Amino acid sequence: MAVQSQSVEKVSAEKAIDLAFEYFKKFMDKGKGTNRLQNILLEELELEYDGNWRVAIGFDVGRVKEDKPEINLFGQSKTVEPIREVREIYLDSNKGTFVKLV
Repeated sequence: MAVQSQSVEKVSAEKAIDLAFEYFKKFMDKGKGTNRLQNILLEELELEYDGNWRVAIGFDVGRVKEDKPEINLFGQSKTVEPIREVREIYLDSNKGTFVKLV
């Protein structure tokens, strides 16, 4: 009688991304609220050596950073760019459960 090995189905990359965005929304709604955040995007995805998915999610916080004005041929101009932050969500790659938020 042959013994069949049980294969553990791991959480796919696509599923890890979906779960990370769900956790992100859940946790961020407890604080500032995701309705104030803009340009919420996937920044990085990596399967770590310890078997956890690391999903980095970036977002604009709704404030801007202004650089010092520069004088050019067209007069004075200043650079304005949004302040961007990134949060990393770690998920167990076997179950998809939350591990930590950094």
